[in-house]
Amino acid sequence: MQGEWYERSRATAAAFIFAALTSAAQGEEPPRDGGARMEVASLEVSPGVLPLRVGQTRQLAATVRAPDRTPLPGRRVRWSSSDAEVATVTQWGFVVARSPGVTTITAASEGRSGRSTIHVAPPLG
Repeated sequence: MQGEWYERSRATAAAFIFAALTSAAQGEEPPRDGGARMEVASLEVSPGVLPLRVGQTRQLAATVRAPDRTPLPGRRVRWSSSDAEVATVTQWGFVVARSPGVTTITAASEGRSGRSTIHVAPPLG
């Protein structure tokens, strides 16, 4: 009986470690309870409005949240710009102002998205 319990515990631990390592290798947070990953309910981008001048760079932050509003760190977020001539965005959320105008930066994760409006003014001088 004790040997059977040990073998089941060992197999469960091995499965959990494998899931954690696989998730980490894919840039994702491993499940905390050894079960299914929590569903993404929303994604917030901050700041929601960002004024910049041509040539400036700032980083946006994306917060992925579960249905109970708790943050889900480690989820993969994809960034995009609605007008790359006005501002571009890197895979880490860094916005680079390129020319005067307004654009929307969108962050997306697992079917949910959030946005930030970028207002780019001409350079000083």
